[in-house]
Amino acid sequence: MNWEENMSDINVSKKILTKKKFLSQSIINSILLEVHNSMLFKNNKKKINKTNLTDLNSYYKVVKKNKSWSKIYDDFKKLKTINNILVPKILTYSKKILKKKNIKIITKGLRVIEKSSTRKYPIHQEYPGIKSKKFLVLWIALHNIKSLQGGLLIAKNVINKPLPHMLDKRKYCILKNQKFWKKRVYEKTFSSGELITLGKYVQHGTAPKKLGSPRWACIIRVGI
Repeated sequence: MNWEENMSDINVSKKILTKKKFLSQSIINSILLEVHNSMLFKNNKKKINKTNLTDLNSYYKVVKKNKSWSKIYDDFKKLKTINNILVPKILTYSKKILKKKNIKIITKGLRVIEKSSTRKYPIHQEYPGIKSKKFLVLWIALHNIKSLQGGLLIAKNVINKPLPHMLDKRKYCILKNQKFWKKRVYEKTFSSGELITLGKYVQHGTAPKKLGSPRWACIIRVGI
């Protein structure tokens, strides 16, 4: 690796980029409809032609209650809108940032956070769980996310190097001294369809979810 390539890697690893309206409302509606129909299908219900967040959240509660959500969560990566529209958009966008053509999807998933959810993510870096040397995390809001509605906590000043992590009670890799880090992050709110791109060393976590209905977002990781 020459000097220019090394500097490029260093710059990418600390990137924080935002892009409003990365997804149009029509694409978001297609994703939400497919998720809703996936929930209905897994529960032997008839599919629908249209949905909205209120109806989606209402049926999400039913699915959570009968404990069929994990099967639906796993099916997210198979949705047509994800594979035919979202993934190509992500790859095209990521190639421009990483300046590489051989970019691939590492992970793709749906994240739903509730006020009572245990799936909150303390402040961490992405590198412990990803083997790729050069990668990005792309986080897309599927609706408006205001303060205290489960957005992201992001470092005010990124320390651009791998930092020591520890396992919490749920076996998640988190940065040591969470009290220290909570003083050094800001809460990022989102508009519907907004994308934030994070480099592998950016310190971040889930913002407090104290208000509102469940928070829906897509998280995709790309790398070489």
